[in-house]
Amino acid sequence: MAEPSRPYGIKGITDHPRRPVLAKAKIGRMSALGYPEKLDHVIFVEPETGDEIEAFRKLGDKPTSFLAVLPANDIETFVDCAWKRFGEFGLKCRGDGEQGVERKTGRERGCAGPYNKDNPAAHRCRFARPTKSKVNGLLTEHPPECKPVLSLQLLVPLAGAVGLVQLDTGGASSGVPTLFSQLEQLNRVSEGQLAGVAVKVIIRPFNGQKGICYAWALANPSAHDLSCLTRDFAALSAVRVVDGDVLPPPGELPPLVESIDRDIYGLPAARKAQEKLALAKTVSTTDIVVPPEVAGEVRVAEAALWAQVGRAKLPKAKRDCTLEVVAANRELAAREACWPAYLSWLTGKSEELAAKARHS
Repeated sequence: MAEPSRPYGIKGITDHPRRPVLAKAKIGRMSALGYPEKLDHVIFVEPETGDEIEAFRKLGDKPTSFLAVLPANDIETFVDCAWKRFGEFGLKCRGDGEQGVERKTGRERGCAGPYNKDNPAAHRCRFARPTKSKVNGLLTEHPPECKPVLSLQLLVPLAGAVGLVQLDTGGASSGVPTLFSQLEQLNRVSEGQLAGVAVKVIIRPFNGQKGICYAWALANPSAHDLSCLTRDFAALSAVRVVDGDVLPPPGELPPLVESIDRDIYGLPAARKAQEKLALAKTVSTTDIVVPPEVAGEVRVAEAALWAQVGRAKLPKAKRDCTLEVVAANRELAAREACWPAYLSWLTGKSEELAAKARHS
């Protein structure tokens, strides 16, 4: 009698194996002072520690592109695009704009609705809206906890035979729909046979409201690129390319705009002076009376803050929010006679904006 077959694998686990992410490709990082800092090149870091990985220095000191292949036929196994809310211990909730699911409890909740860059306060879910809270008795603004995020995992020879490199792009800059559209185009042309398809990952410069910014995009690999990939993957797996130049040249991609959570770059110059004048006029015509003994200090501190707002080139939404917070805190100072705290808050806010301007 033949022996019964030995059970192998665990349903729900081994029937959907996942390669480990060995590196994250980034075009931004946190500065020494804890502020986001944009880069004009790619860095590859350890997913957990954020330390740069020496092996990738083979690509050069400041690489602006790298070669990779798509790891699977099923696009949903290596591309993830969703509203995501993270906490101290990882992902807390994800949604598609209509329905969200709490990861810990599995409870469904209404999601944000259509992304609204110009008025994020209109999002249905409270976690997708900016918030304000009192810190030391004064109002402070906070960005939304939940943001649209696209993650893409790729096979890169330098990561090893079984490792993946992941890149993420957040907010709702048009880099997200551009990347998603490019991947969908490759999926259609390859008729769903994406495994082993070669791509060139590039960073695409565009004019932001505070200088040049960068976003991820895909490009067609050249004949030389394919030769390099074939050589590097020779011991790992076959490499192929979809026939023809499937992807449009970088210069023909749709124009990019900045995402709301990273948009600290301000308004066009023609509107800047008008916005600043309106801001100063609104505050100066308030009915709140500042006590004579602190009126001079308040006037100097508010003028310094408006100067930093101008230098930081904040967008209209953030200028309006700053104005609202200043007005609310001034009213609070008058109501509770806490003018020293108000002066301290003005000084701290000015220093925060000055630091962002220096390190952006």
